[in-house]
Amino acid sequence: MTDEEFRQIVSQDSALAGPLECAAAAADSQQFVLGSAAAALVFMFLIAQFVLTQIGLPWLYEAKRYSETRFNVALALANAGRLTDTLLYARAALRNFATYGDRAAAEFQRTQGLIEQIEQPMRGG
Repeated sequence: MTDEEFRQIVSQDSALAGPLECAAAAADSQQFVLGSAAAALVFMFLIAQFVLTQIGLPWLYEAKRYSETRFNVALALANAGRLTDTLLYARAALRNFATYGDRAAAEFQRTQGLIEQIEQPMRGG
């Protein structure tokens, strides 16, 4: 990728272009002994920050919402008496909630409780 191609890509996104322009304006090229290396480091940090906050975190929230949807589908299936399908969706939701650790502890316990309620009668208990 050329410098010009990079500038075009960055300038198309104001959330990325703004911090990069501020960093470039604040950095006087004569301040750096290793000008291009230091500038590259600043740009990489800003790009990493952008990727995390604009792509990573929203994706994480969306994935949690997807897990909650699976749980809600499991409840609907349980209400319809489709217990085998309920277990499939509830177990999938449980696996997803497990990846969030303490942040989804309540959802994990609620889903685990649903699974136990369905499995107990199936085991004859």
